[in-house]
Amino acid sequence: MTRADPWRGVGELLIDGNNLLHRLAGSADSGALRLLLANLQAGLPRGLPATVVLDGVPDPGAPMRVRVTPHLTVRHAGRISADQALLDAIERVSFSQRSGTVIVTDDTELRQRIREAGGRAEPLDWYLARVAGGSAATPPARTGLGAGRPRSTGPGGPTTAAGAAGSNHEDGREPWKPGRGATRKRGNPRRRRS
Repeated sequence: MTRADPWRGVGELLIDGNNLLHRLAGSADSGALRLLLANLQAGLPRGLPATVVLDGVPDPGAPMRVRVTPHLTVRHAGRISADQALLDAIERVSFSQRSGTVIVTDDTELRQRIREAGGRAEPLDWYLARVAGGSAATPPARTGLGAGRPRSTGPGGPTTAAGAAGSNHEDGREPWKPGRGATRKRGNPRRRRS
């Protein structure tokens, strides 16, 4: 990444929205999405087209696609997964322009499939480093999304959600894991098991 232009070569940004929301806020609820959109508007270069792709359908009566600004769009994947929607999006781009369309996700399987399709895929740290103007080794200051939540740190610095598997979190919750099975159902916590 160059200091002069960390976004050089990026013509369009497609973001795995649920992946980023869980990383930054711990959930994909509407409040976390509003904060994410505000952060995107503040952190992305003016004029860079960006689309946040979310799993599922929007609230009843809401459109599947919302243009937040002339260059920022939120889109729900609907009946297909957000992963499939991102793959479909890269396949609609002409092969010669795929390297300028960057898909941001921590899902390693999805990144591999995008690269096999000739696209460019980057982890969330790549995006966060550019928004913060720093590097992946020094994450952005936690303002807005998830601010004030304790983070576990180790010898290598702050632990990311993907790297925290098996570690004890201070708040007692199991860490979120990107990829398939990330939204595994666990049943009603109030119901007694017999």
